[in-house]
Amino acid sequence: YSFRPEIVSGVAAVELFLSGKIAEVFVVPTLFLITAAWSIQHLAEYLSDKRFGFLAGVVFCTFPVSVLYGRTMLLDTALAGMVISTLHHLVTSEDEDQRKFVVLGVLLAIVGMTKYAYLYLGPWICLMYLGLKKSHTAKWIAFGYLPTLVVFLFKNKLRTGAILGPLQSQVTGTFASVNTIAYEERTYTLEVFLTEFIAQWQPFLLCVALYGSALLMKHRNRPYLFVWVAVMPAVVLHGYVLDFGWARYSTPWLAMLGLGVPATFVLIKDEYKGRFQKSKLPV
Repeated sequence: YSFRPEIVSGVAAVELFLSGKIAEVFVVPTLFLITAAWSIQHLAEYLSDKRFGFLAGVVFCTFPVSVLYGRTMLLDTALAGMVISTLHHLVTSEDEDQRKFVVLGVLLAIVGMTKYAYLYLGPWICLMYLGLKKSHTAKWIAFGYLPTLVVFLFKNKLRTGAILGPLQSQVTGTFASVNTIAYEERTYTLEVFLTEFIAQWQPFLLCVALYGSALLMKHRNRPYLFVWVAVMPAVVLHGYVLDFGWARYSTPWLAMLGLGVPATFVLIKDEYKGRFQKSKLPV
């Protein structure tokens, strides 16, 4: 059986059915790219300003990985949009909105079933809320995540005879990568990972994104730090643990760093306005 997740392929199958084609899709990957950019824009608007939020979506669409793979059926563009959208709803939700957190728990499970490396996201988010002393929020997210995950595992057992099903080959590959760390036989190193990540950026734009991200950490620390902590296990997995990788695996955190671009234009004024006021210069 295939180790590839079924979510994105299932959506593409609808277009194949309607078009009568067997190996060519156009609408579904295009919609995934547009909705990913739209999700990134809306999180940028929340973190910075509605006037400049669109810049984050534009930056995302100009990354080489977006240009090369954004309109293909590879999972990374769709995954980036799902991750950004779900985290956006998490950071903007009120603690009393129990039903919404149950739905978000379901969505976190769907993100994991879109790309199996992200199945960690539901439990990790719950631990983050427990660390923030919001046990009720963690509970409601778990109520949405766990039943969805159980259905997925039960489906694996029925179709493949193994509860992990298509996950088995990926788990095996992860343990094999851990062994290469122990025996210092790695070919895909952290240096390669960072080099591929940096190669996606124009130098000036990377500097703007880094500066804007620093401003977000200072002025919008709680939501921006939340989204970075949420994806950090995936960054460590792809950047350090796995002994294989492609630049497109970094699509979610490319999108997240791109949020710093509009933030630079919005927050730099407040940053330097305070300094000018201290120096008693007119502003």
